[in-house]
Amino acid sequence: MIKSVQKAMQILTILSDSPDAPVRLSDVARQMGLNESTCAHLLETMCDCGVAERVSRADGYRVGVHAYYITRNGRYQDEIVKLGEPVLKWMKNKTGHSMVLVTLKKKHKVVLCRVSGINVFTDSRPSAYYESLYRYSTSHAILAEMDPVEREEFYAVNGYPTPEEWPGLYEAGGPQKAYDEIRQRGYELFRFPYDAPEAREGEMVVGMAKAVKNGNQVVAALGVALPNEHGYRCFEGSQQQWYLTKAEEEFIGKYLCMAVREIQRRMQF
Repeated sequence: MIKSVQKAMQILTILSDSPDAPVRLSDVARQMGLNESTCAHLLETMCDCGVAERVSRADGYRVGVHAYYITRNGRYQDEIVKLGEPVLKWMKNKTGHSMVLVTLKKKHKVVLCRVSGINVFTDSRPSAYYESLYRYSTSHAILAEMDPVEREEFYAVNGYPTPEEWPGLYEAGGPQKAYDEIRQRGYELFRFPYDAPEAREGEMVVGMAKAVKNGNQVVAALGVALPNEHGYRCFEGSQQQWYLTKAEEEFIGKYLCMAVREIQRRMQF
């Protein structure tokens, strides 16, 4: 029964990835790695529950009206989204970079809100799961600021970050040094490739992030999506190599800290 529920949720995710067009049974089955008969049985049960609906035998299925009804109160953690989204837009206008608000829940990293800047987010969904739970700066910022007991409980459920996901945990001094460096700096700065210490200013940068707290509780992280691991961004229609200078890091870091303080201030009212 539990596996059936998991498969139904995976199917619902596949249908939600195509909000403007139905998905054929054969395509759902292929993405699920199931035979069409099993997939059809699951889909018909979902249709009975109203979370999916069949458009036609040829066209396939789409998200059902009941799925929209049960999410009628808005996006996940709607309050922090309402409070944070204007701040993300302000931050994007100040720096030009794309912004993202992320939280960690159980076995998922969840995108609560995002605003496209230089790096345009191609996924149009208002919220989504990240593929990697630990790799990027938002996760590091959240975990560094977590209560140690809460952090160890999180690791017990989800496993420990790998060296690829968080190289700093495996350097001399260990995890505590990595957490302390983030807190002392005021934000996480995750670089790629990580193994180029001789030219830190010339490294390509994936992102910067700072934890968002409601009182003493870490509830999210505000991230700046800098040009990706390929190190490119667009200038007047052409792609050029881009590197983070110390001056720009300080510039972005200043506004990142200001933005987080503003979100935290809004949560107190």
